[in-house]
Amino acid sequence: MEELKPCPFCGGEAWQEVNSKKAWTRCAQCGATTAGFQDFHNTDGSIIDRRVMAAGAWNRRAAPENKPLTLYQLRQMDGERVWTQFRGLGMYGLVAYHSDPDGDDGDDIYITNNLGGRSTFEEILSQGGMVYARRPEGSETK
Repeated sequence: MEELKPCPFCGGEAWQEVNSKKAWTRCAQCGATTAGFQDFHNTDGSIIDRRVMAAGAWNRRAAPENKPLTLYQLRQMDGERVWTQFRGLGMYGLVAYHSDPDGDDGDDIYITNNLGGRSTFEEILSQGGMVYARRPEGSETK
């Protein structure tokens, strides 16, 4: 069975309650609780244990919001993959942060896309584009 994550509301430790029919997961600190789960019998005859289902429900978390990234956020993401979206098209790219310690040229953020093209963050923005941590729902790949 998977390890229980901390409570999503207060960070408290989680534990499971199990009786002869149901299992549920509860926070020891604030009392947040999952629904009660019974063993699930698949059509192939296998059984999914109620404790596994309660743990899975407890550990499921909503995906973080996927807002366009800022220059500050991209500076922290050197070498990480991002999604660029502009002109109705989108593709993955890698972030490269080049700082200028002398201050002559300024700092630059480059995005190298999966086709080998390279643009600065400013170029992408000036063309009406956006950069995201992950592909937004409903966006197309070209």
